Amino acid sequence: MIWLKQNWSKAVFSLVVFASLIITLTYLGTEYPPQDNNQAIIYPSVKESVATKSFDFDTYKNAAPQKIETKEKIGNYDIAVTTYHDKQDFEYAIDIKILKNGVQLYSGTDVHFYTALDEFLKNKDDFGRLYNAHDFIEFAFKDITNNGIPELVFRGWSGGAHCCDTIRIIELGEKLSVLWNFDVEDADISLSDLNGDGVREIITWDAGFYFADWGGARGSPKVILSLNRKTNTYEVDPNLMRKPTPSRAELKEMASKVFWPAIDNYPRYNDKVMPWILSDVLDLIYSGNKNSVSQYLDYVWQGHEDPSKFVTREEFMTDFKTLIRDSNFYNDIFPKLFWE
Repeated sequence: MIWLKQNWSKAVFSLVVFASLIITLTYLGTEYPPQDNNQAIIYPSVKESVATKSFDFDTYKNAAPQKIETKEKIGNYDIAVTTYHDKQDFEYAIDIKILKNGVQLYSGTDVHFYTALDEFLKNKDDFGRLYNAHDFIEFAFKDITNNGIPELVFRGWSGGAHCCDTIRIIELGEKLSVLWNFDVEDADISLSDLNGDGVREIITWDAGFYFADWGGARGSPKVILSLNRKTNTYEVDPNLMRKPTPSRAELKEMASKVFWPAIDNYPRYNDKVMPWILSDVLDLIYSGNKNSVSQYLDYVWQGHEDPSKFVTREEFMTDFKTLIRDSNFYNDIFPKLFWE
């Protein structure tokens, strides 16, 4: 007792150190947060809780594997979104289901989903990424067909580079209708009313030719799709893609810009299809001017000093007719609309 009175401060210090050690060992032996791998975190509707409006995955990147579920109601439809977060590599996937009266009518899964509506991109962080059910309603829900029935308009990315982007346009009317569900690879897309009828058209590029030239840009012709009211689906619209027929002088000007020495040195698709010529030919065909292709090629080969040193026109056309089957819109554009 006398020792304790004389050394009370040392005793208190030792007690504190011992207690801290016990707490630390207990903490290290506990998984935090304590959570089953398949446990679902059910958030309330974002109309009641703003906390779910924009989920921050970085906050949870060291947490146990989990899934986060949100749900919103639109008329008779339920939009159910589940986000999966993997602790191992911090990758995650997102799944959307559309149900009516408890019956699932549509589902889709990708690594990320994004809005495909330009007007919402400026109001949405992360390039328009959609994290939960509320995001789909706030940033991807719009009547783009001017019939009083809104559509969900969003892009899904399934992972990878220069690929894997699928555009989905889903109308939630009396019956659910998929107006467009198409893999555009990594092509840009915009929706705009081009003919003033109040219905938005789809403007994109045929990414099937994206790497048919060394630059990855010239070989991607523009494609326009409009809504077919009879089928209630988006289809390639040759009338909106059509351009005035170029004059002989304009074709000769196009041909004069072909730089043969550079073409010979750069890699060629199938060793023969040359990027500058390929781009011009695609542009002529996609603009409804297939009959101008022959005249353009005449000018190209007439302007070359020594055609024998390079690929012949016949070789080019043979390879070109093989290449066009890489088109994402082959059945709509070749041969039905533009090519024989």
